[in-house]
Amino acid sequence: MANTNDKRILDLRAKIEQKKREIGKKERFAPLTNCQIEVDGNRINLHTLNRKQAIALLVKLHSLLNSAKKLGFEEEYELSGFKVADFVEDLQTKIRLLDKDIEQKKLDALEKQLHKLLSDDKKVELELDAIEGLLS
Repeated sequence: MANTNDKRILDLRAKIEQKKREIGKKERFAPLTNCQIEVDGNRINLHTLNRKQAIALLVKLHSLLNSAKKLGFEEEYELSGFKVADFVEDLQTKIRLLDKDIEQKKLDALEKQLHKLLSDDKKVELELDAIEGLLS
């Protein structure tokens, strides 16, 4: 019975590794702006926003940008010295990176949980394989 469960666990670990490869390496946030924006009298630092706050600000800035486009002032409209479109792009990038980070943490937690479920014999076998791989 343990072998059946170990096989299932190893298959699930392989799926987790595949998802990790799909996510890719952790990217560095390279903003177009200085990440400091003043909206409605409040100074906001994009680096300190959580996902929910970033989405709320993105929606607000996107609606301002759309209004500026309709009025023909898209290129002239700035907040805190930067084009609103640049802040929109920075927020979209930030949200994408936050999503990747959240997904990575979920996969890491699942991987740890699966490792705990492996039989002791299988854990020893995997450790020996890892050591053997390092020596060859």
